[in-house]
Amino acid sequence: MKACTEQKAKVFVVILGQCSSEVKNKLVNNVGFETLEDSGDVVGLLKMLKEMTFSTSGVQHPCWTLQNVLRRLTAINQGPSESVSNCHKRFLAATEVVEAQWGQLCPLKLTTGT
Repeated sequence: MKACTEQKAKVFVVILGQCSSEVKNKLVNNVGFETLEDSGDVVGLLKMLKEMTFSTSGVQHPCWTLQNVLRRLTAINQGPSESVSNCHKRFLAATEVVEAQWGQLCPLKLTTGT
């Protein structure tokens, strides 16, 4: 357990060390970062970085942002030498990002199959 805690702390520092000074400043000023740092929560740090990366709040009008995000999502195409599996993974990753910001895209009736 002790080794696991030490390794988590090391991974946390490595990830944080890869961030630019601007990103580090945003992280430090983010509510909850101190708790993540104290506990060495690597997954929490990665989620916070992902949220910062794809966040558009305060930058553009929300309707404009949503329209652009949906356009990019629906424009995903399979590359000429890309496998169906990789294309599917890219699509699911993009969908996850959109849903994290805007909520569920598919109606429950469609996703449950009823």
